[in-house]
Amino acid sequence: MKRIDAVLKRLKEICPKSGMDAMALAKSMDLSRANVSSDLNKLCKMGLVKKSSSRPVLFTPKDDARCGENLTTLDKLLKENKSLTTAVEQAKAAILYPPRGMDTLILGETGTGKTMFAGIMHKYAIEMNRMDEDSPFIAFNCADYSNNPQLLLAHLFGVKKGAYTGAETDKPGLIERAEGGILFLDEVHRLPAEGQEMFFTFMDKGTFRRLGETGSERRANVLIIAATTENPDSSLLKTFTRRIPMIIRMPNLNERTIEERFNLITNFFREESFRLDREILVSVNSMRAFLSYNCPNNIGQLKTDIQLSCAKAYADFLSHKKDSITINSSELPNYIREGLYKEVDHRRIWNKLIGINSRYCVFNKVQQIQYFEKDDEQENIYEMIDFRINELKNKGVKESELGRIMEQDIENYFTRYLYGVNNKFDKSNLINVVEPAVIDLVEKIVRHSEDKLNKVLSQSVYLGMAIHIQSAIERVKKNKKILNPQLQTIRIEHAKEFNVALECLHMIESAFDMSMPIDEAGFLTIFFVLDDDKLKNNMGSVGVVVIAHGNSTAESMAEFANSLLGTNLAIGINMPLTEKPDEVLTSIRKHVSKYKRDAGYIFLVDMGSLTTFGEIIEKEFKVPVKVASLVSTIHVIEATRKAILGCSLDEIYKSVSEINAFESKDTDPEMNV
Repeated sequence: MKRIDAVLKRLKEICPKSGMDAMALAKSMDLSRANVSSDLNKLCKMGLVKKSSSRPVLFTPKDDARCGENLTTLDKLLKENKSLTTAVEQAKAAILYPPRGMDTLILGETGTGKTMFAGIMHKYAIEMNRMDEDSPFIAFNCADYSNNPQLLLAHLFGVKKGAYTGAETDKPGLIERAEGGILFLDEVHRLPAEGQEMFFTFMDKGTFRRLGETGSERRANVLIIAATTENPDSSLLKTFTRRIPMIIRMPNLNERTIEERFNLITNFFREESFRLDREILVSVNSMRAFLSYNCPNNIGQLKTDIQLSCAKAYADFLSHKKDSITINSSELPNYIREGLYKEVDHRRIWNKLIGINSRYCVFNKVQQIQYFEKDDEQENIYEMIDFRINELKNKGVKESELGRIMEQDIENYFTRYLYGVNNKFDKSNLINVVEPAVIDLVEKIVRHSEDKLNKVLSQSVYLGMAIHIQSAIERVKKNKKILNPQLQTIRIEHAKEFNVALECLHMIESAFDMSMPIDEAGFLTIFFVLDDDKLKNNMGSVGVVVIAHGNSTAESMAEFANSLLGTNLAIGINMPLTEKPDEVLTSIRKHVSKYKRDAGYIFLVDMGSLTTFGEIIEKEFKVPVKVASLVSTIHVIEATRKAILGCSLDEIYKSVSEINAFESKDTDPEMNV
């Protein structure tokens, strides 16, 4: 699309009735004012846009053709919220009903958007010329003064001087301030009986008196829209509800379609992008979590949770922890990440809404949501070290203890990293993520290192080193620090490998004409130390064994988890009804005997005698075994995922056990799959 066409399209989308100046339009599109102004003047000559003779010059689309169609505010709302069909039709009738519209009561749970809907009704009334453009919309929450009924009524109806102690002057109430517009009363059930009686008189006759007045009545032309979370039959006077002819019910979030929730999420993120005046990147896993997590306080909570996640990402951006405002699923609260487990229930719809291969959703000033590939959610050794050191220091860990913990963390990271790289990449697709110059350099480094160390480096080391060196080069180019807290330990314990790593560091400096910190040599040393044998012993070292009744139950669950996670780690052992428990135990013994794992096994069983097998295997083979009962596919996926990451048996067991308490307490069920 040409820029001039984009300018016209954007003007049609956001231009108010009064018109829009070139600066505001340019800012909304992140373009220069001069270019936008030039395009607008060309559009004027083409007869597609009108401009005012006043200053500043305001532009409007010809014939007021906004968004390519004359949709009202309520129509636009309905377009993305089909569950509001009845509510929208009722709202239109309430506004258009002669002579002044119908007073309305909106019912709905907390956070269903009652206040927002009342505001949209006000905009619709202006669009349909039922109210003036400057007509007021005044919102008042009756709960704010529910403990002081006299003050509550004074706010609403006004006060006559001397009506009560402290009433030193006459004061108009909200009814008078809302003249010609709408007075929205939220939590109207908190209005005392006296106030309800005063309001039904006003709705009947259009007259009222200020608090303390006994003389003539006052008149006001005000449409009343009230809202409550309660059952009106039990919380409001019958005489009050009888005066409200239109009752609209707002559906809660669970009653809305997944497409509607997706639209709400994208709109909220877009709003935050406008507010921050910056682009926001949201990982696909984060979008999945927001789409599916339990949100008891409905749309209000959804919006607040999104705002909090944006605020945290913005703070990280301002403090230079991140290069952009990016939201990753690992940073979301546990109760939101729980949505990742539920997402599978509507995977087909999700894939229709957003391509499954996309990694990030980009929200910016452009109306349309964008998606792109980015691998920033992959853990980075440098960020891991920065985060872990700060975390440990904040917990008051001493320097001596900090070093020991970091040593283990770094080794665990590289073990997981190399295993993950080996599963994800091969030499044929490495070119997609690493520059050709880096690949050529790594091949030279590998040949040089193999000669010096008299050993053959595995493909895992080759692939992992290529991606790591690419990351290190980019980090140095951005003037970011490379810190290795275990440098001294590494150079002492692995002196031979460290000296070779120093030579490799010089090769990097020479190839890319840059200075690399000696800390990086410590990381390169780890690649030489962690060979294939160590990887096999450490990585995926906890065995995952699924044991369940049925002809293919266990095998099916294990096969699904393996397929989903791209591994063959999970083993399924079936127990048909015709097979005896001791026969199944024999099958388990054969497997453990063939693939004995020092880190132990987690047995995922469904019921009965299978729960006792763990203790038997533990005694016979002298390996630790944990047994998790009431197994389901999600348990198998979680156990396999944690085992792939190199987690300990206790960590895997804890994570799997927490799934059983899913409905009663927060867990950490994130699955980046």
